[in-house]
Amino acid sequence: MALTKEEREILRGPIRNVIRADKSTWRDLKYEIQHEGIQEYFPYYMNALELWDIAKDEVGQLPEEVKIELVKQWHSSPRVIDLTSDEKILDRYAMVVLDEVVKRACVAARRTIHW
Repeated sequence: MALTKEEREILRGPIRNVIRADKSTWRDLKYEIQHEGIQEYFPYYMNALELWDIAKDEVGQLPEEVKIELVKQWHSSPRVIDLTSDEKILDRYAMVVLDEVVKRACVAARRTIHW
């Protein structure tokens, strides 16, 4: 899912917080990517799934006005999936956060030399 500039700005903090919340799983995710190759489709990697609850919590802990803005952003762009429930939209954003964490882990795994 291509994110708008506003979505990227809002989700930058939750993405960073997921990575920082569990450094051990982050390291294991990078290792898994480097040694098993890049997976194309969700759920990607077992270690990524370990971060799911953190991603969901991070989105859920956003201030109400920010969550309202995310829902507005969802409705402002054409989407493959038509979600009407705010809760389902926010759950989808948690998936987006996890997806972005995996993308960053892929980049970081290519840079990691010493384990």
